[in-house]
Amino acid sequence: MTRSICVSVALAIGGCRPAEVPMAPSQEVQRQSALGSDYIAAEERKAAAAAELEQAEAARADLEQQIRALERYAADEHAQYTSALAEAQETGRTCRVGFVRLVQLHRYLAQFVAEPHRDAAIEALDRCRTAAAAARTQEHAKALPAARQAFARAVVQGFDESYPHAKGRLTAAVKGTTLRAELRRHAEWQPQDCQREVDAWCASAPPFTAIELRGPQGPFRCRPAATLEEHVAALVRADGLADPWVPAASGRFATPGPGVAALDSGELARLRGNLDGATQRVQAGRAAHTHASQDVDAVAAELRGLEEAGVVDAEHRNLREKKKYNRMVIASIPLNLGGVVFVLVGLFSLMARQNIVDGTRQFDSPSAYDAALRRTTRNSILGYGVGLPLIAAGLTLALVGARRLHRLNRLTLSGDGIGLRF
Repeated sequence: MTRSICVSVALAIGGCRPAEVPMAPSQEVQRQSALGSDYIAAEERKAAAAAELEQAEAARADLEQQIRALERYAADEHAQYTSALAEAQETGRTCRVGFVRLVQLHRYLAQFVAEPHRDAAIEALDRCRTAAAAARTQEHAKALPAARQAFARAVVQGFDESYPHAKGRLTAAVKGTTLRAELRRHAEWQPQDCQREVDAWCASAPPFTAIELRGPQGPFRCRPAATLEEHVAALVRADGLADPWVPAASGRFATPGPGVAALDSGELARLRGNLDGATQRVQAGRAAHTHASQDVDAVAAELRGLEEAGVVDAEHRNLREKKKYNRMVIASIPLNLGGVVFVLVGLFSLMARQNIVDGTRQFDSPSAYDAALRRTTRNSILGYGVGLPLIAAGLTLALVGARRLHRLNRLTLSGDGIGLRF
């Protein structure tokens, strides 16, 4: 019986050790917090690198578009130049083209530097220029009467617009090559005003030989500085046909050629230099973006590793705690069984003592009676004195283990700590 008591007490002491609350190590928590800050910083660097890369790629694309536009311009200009040379040679043979197109061809070719094909085309056009100038001289001469009538109407209209209250008081009529105007009842024009207006009409180079204004103050006359022949010659000169086109002077633009070789070398060099710089910025931006992405992936991988390690460690701790609490529940069983045995022994001993006291049992001598009474009394006290504490200890151990096991099952353990389920 003494051996059973010792075993029960040892089990009770071993099963009732204080339970440790499972929790994540502080160093892992600190490391995880630091990695979270690193991850946010890496994401910000990645976003900034992506924005810079986008800007660099847009700038490079714009420069490439400008260079392609110059290349297309060079090709179009070369084709236009070649077509103009062919048209000029054909025009020089037939002269069947209007003077406007003739002048356009000359002005286009004259803007380029001298070279044999260009000079020959201009010489061919000049042969047509003489005939076109003579034709335009006749056309302008025939148009003089209509131009005189238009000028007379313009003089009257200008007066009416300037003096609406005196509208109709100024009239003008064309007599041959003379303009004769008449002013009635207009006191605002003094003699000096009348002469100033007449002089202004003559200064505008009208197609007249003389201009006369008659009014209440008398006649006022003037003569245009240019003769009719000079007036017609000025119109032909304005058409671009009066002056000879040969010898052809060299222009200031290079001869258009295939590709970009004929373009402005300075502008092309600037664009290509800018393109090289933009390409380098794009490459640097891609490298920075790749490096930032690698930093983000590395921090994320380390975070996942810490989390996975924390989960595994938490599961191990959880399993150990569950085993410990299960052992507490299991350890309560022999305690309770031992306590029941001791209580039964005490109960049987108490019943045997009562039989001895009541005289139910017979003894040979008083000394045997006293010995039996002492033995049953001792066993009764020992049974109840040991059994009841063992039962109390067993029940306490089972209750504590069960409650802690229930509480542990409500906890979610991970590398981040403890979570409680409700």
